[in-house]
Amino acid sequence: MIAEHSRTPNTPGDFSSLVRDIPGYSAVGVLELLNRYVRALPPGLHYAELGSFYGLTLVGALLGNTAHGVAIDNFSEFGGTEAALRATLDRYRLADRVDVLPIDFQTVFAEGFLPRQSVGVYFCDGPHEEETQYLGLKLVEPLLAPGAIVVVDDTNWPLSRRATEQWIREHRLPVLQDIRTDDFRTSPYWNGLIVCRWIQSDCHSQWDSTQRCPVPLLQSPGEFAALLDLYRALEPRTVLEIGSLLGGTLWHWLRFAPPGALVVNIDALVSTHDTRYARQKAGHDGVWAQWASDFQVSLQSYAGYSTDPAILTQVRAILSKTIGAAGTEATTDNVQPSLDFLFLDADHSYAGVKFDYLHYGPLVRPGGLIVLHDILDRPTSQVARLWREIVQSGARTRELVESPDQPEMGIGVVFI
Repeated sequence: MIAEHSRTPNTPGDFSSLVRDIPGYSAVGVLELLNRYVRALPPGLHYAELGSFYGLTLVGALLGNTAHGVAIDNFSEFGGTEAALRATLDRYRLADRVDVLPIDFQTVFAEGFLPRQSVGVYFCDGPHEEETQYLGLKLVEPLLAPGAIVVVDDTNWPLSRRATEQWIREHRLPVLQDIRTDDFRTSPYWNGLIVCRWIQSDCHSQWDSTQRCPVPLLQSPGEFAALLDLYRALEPRTVLEIGSLLGGTLWHWLRFAPPGALVVNIDALVSTHDTRYARQKAGHDGVWAQWASDFQVSLQSYAGYSTDPAILTQVRAILSKTIGAAGTEATTDNVQPSLDFLFLDADHSYAGVKFDYLHYGPLVRPGGLIVLHDILDRPTSQVARLWREIVQSGARTRELVESPDQPEMGIGVVFI
């Protein structure tokens, strides 16, 4: 447990020289607050910040403390550079205690750059659009140690505040400080701060307590826990996943399928220049097959796009063989519905997800489930449009959404 400091810092002048010497968008009170919380970290826990720029808050948090720091910034805003940040760290002799990750935060959180529950203080100062602010909090959850301090910057801005308060409400987190400022140019707390303490919610333990997934799972914990309850109750013998990426959801389908079940997945590799490529390729090259063997489940993987007619034909063929083995006559031209569970999380364009729904959905048997991920409206996903059409068609559906106000994720279940 991390020691709690709920009082307002009263010695901001100690950090005034940093504000003068390091370019940045912060103030003395913010630096002093971060430094106090980092000072209270027990050994082994890290300070991590999303949005480092030239390193003002990073230096302020670590100076005089012994904790290890992690700087996450792809330097896509304000003209900062990795070289400039590293120069600041060198100047303050902190370079050997900071890992600089110059890539998108979603990639960092998805690919396991940091051990689970290793972050004791987290400063969220990345993009402040409502969706990205929410993701900056939602996706870091598995990395937060029990009792971790989360400090969110720029909460005077309505979108930033709304996303932050939404996340806090979802988990009923205690708010230690909510500092609103009138003028960031003169306030020691810049443009407002919210400080809260992370308390791991029950929904995490429902699936974490069984066996830890070895790769990151880009799912809302509460939503996925509810889906996993449906999956386990179904006891599926035939499963199809379209879109696996690192294999987080695939691992769960393999882990909780009955012995002897058939799991099929279709997954297109990302670009070789994508930082996720190596781990995804490892899954294709044998890691996923080893999982299936460990869980005594059959796995058939197809590398490519679900819209490829050849892959669609091969999937239909393997399902027809499965039906035939069960004693029912079927051909690849007339495959009887035999899938118990279909999970769609690949192409998020309207045309792409609709193709998957129309061409693979009919393969699901009566009593089975079709599941769509990312059903909430967001600029990078058009799944919501298809989901509305499904609901309006009169299909029996259920939405697994932690909160109706959240700007991201959401799971839609269609009961066949």
